[in-house]
Formats: sequence, C-alpha cells, structure tokens
Amino acid sequence: MIRLSVVVAVVGDQQTLSRCLEALVPQTLGKPVEVILPFDDSMQGMDRFQARFPEIQFLDLGHAFTQSKPGTVTARHELFDRRASQGLKAARGEVIALVQDWGAPAPDWCDQVLEAHRLPHAAIGGAVENRHHNVFNWAVFLLDFGRYQLPLPEGPANYLTDVNTGYKRAALEEVRHLWTDRYNEVTVNWELLRRGHTLWQTPRILVYQDRGPIDVQAMMSERFAWGRIFGAARAHWVSSWMRWVYILAVPLITPLLVLRPGIRAVRTGRGFFTWLRCMPAMLLFATPWCLGEAWGLLTRQSHPHEHEPPQ
Repeated sequence: MIRLSVVVAVVGDQQTLSRCLEALVPQTLGKPVEVILPFDDSMQGMDRFQARFPEIQFLDLGHAFTQSKPGTVTARHELFDRRASQGLKAARGEVIALVQDWGAPAPDWCDQVLEAHRLPHAAIGGAVENRHHNVFNWAVFLLDFGRYQLPLPEGPANYLTDVNTGYKRAALEEVRHLWTDRYNEVTVNWELLRRGHTLWQTPRILVYQDRGPIDVQAMMSERFAWGRIFGAARAHWVSSWMRWVYILAVPLITPLLVLRPGIRAVRTGRGFFTWLRCMPAMLLFATPWCLGEAWGLLTRQSHPHEHEPPQ
C-alpha cells in the first residue's frame, strides 16, 4: 500500500528540477512512497530525467493546451495548474503531497510529512527557507514565502503554500470538483476551511527554495499574472462589496506586503537587515502583483480567454 504520493510540479529549469529530485528520490527508496512527475510537450529534456530517475512515475500528458495565449506568463501558470491536477488524479497514496522543483526537500521531508499526518487535519503545510541570496531572490522569497520562513509556529493556519503541502486523500477527494481540471491551492484550501476542516502548519516539514537568477523584467510580468490569478480566485470567495473594498485598497495593500516581512523579522529577531536591504526590490515586485490582483478582482478572470478548449 502506498502511504505517501509526492506530486512534483515543474516550474523551473532542468537545473532546479535536478536539484529537487536529487534531494527527494533517495528518501523514497524502500519506503511506501511514490513520486509522480507530470509533464507535457512544452517541457524539454524529460527523457534524460526518465533515464536518471527510473524510480519516478513520469506522467506524459501529451499536448500542452492552454486557454491563455501560448507562451505567456499566464499560460505557463495554467500549465503548472493542469499538471498538478493530473498528478493528483494519478496519486494512490493515503497522503498526497505537492512540491515544486524550485524547492529542494530537506533530507527527512518524506518522514516528516507522514509523521505530521498522524494528526487529524485535512491539509498540513510546512516551512520554506531561501537558498539563493541575491537581493532580487530575497525580495521574491519574502513576498511569496515570508510567512512560511523559520521560525514557523506550529498550529492552525489560514494559508498554506502549494510548494510544500500535503493532503489526506479523503479531504482532497471531498473537493475534487475544484481541482479536477486545474489545481489552485487558494481555491482548494479555502473550500476545506469553509467545510470545517483545519489547515495546519508545522516547521518540521521543510523545503529549501532556490529559483536561480532573477530576470527583473520577466519577474514583473510574472507578478502581475500571478496576482491576477490570486485576485480572480479571491473574487469568487468574497461578497461583492468586499471585492470592491479589496480593489480600492490596492494602494494600501502594496506597502503592507512590503512591511509585513519586516514586522515579522522584528518579532522573530531574524532577517531584519535582509528585509531592509530588499525593500526597494520588494516594492518593485509588489506593485505589479497588487495591480494584477485588482484586475483579477475586477474581472473575476485569471486569464484572457483567447482560446477555446478542443472538443
């Protein structure tokens, strides 16, 4: 019986994927753990990874169709979501966990995931640490994962990161209609909360984030697109008047996103000067995110519908 299924979402390049798999695969040998890596024809070099890691179940999804315009940042994110969805469907484990190739799991990651799921909670997420210390990498890390950085208190949470989260199969099946086509952690997790489940976080499940050198222009485009996706997801979960509150609050949310990691640094006694050094870059990246979030809230669309799915 498979106790743990690990779905690896490929969002980076071959170097980041190699680093992730080299950290993950040795932990699974001789254990009731399967690793599933969904891929499509937009990804190059997967035959070499199949030869290097025969222990992994490589899930060939064929043609990479997207509703968004091919080649755009939004289309890339859509492919991430579709691959994750297919990986979840293929998983056989009692616990189903997701990681991204930008994050290398700690040496005891699999054991800690299974140990944590002895608790009754539907979804359990872990901590994220930064491994690339360029100022732009730190800025992106603090904006995306600052709330998950060590020291991370153990307990209930309103958010879990999709780069380091595990679900009990029964809970995930309960909301299958939300991820059967595309997996979005915000939509899935908020529905679990709405149904009375608990999201739990623990510092013992740890991944090390390293997405490599940052291209500033590309990152600003990514921030807008990903912010729009988050805004569209939020739009479906809040009332109409609250949606407008969020839209009008964009000028306040932008500095809040920048200040929040600094407040946490003061409270935890860790990383204040790193945050101070990264403030200009954080503001640079937080601005397009908030504009994208406002656009997603306004239109309730995560991507422009330029293509219709094949019949």
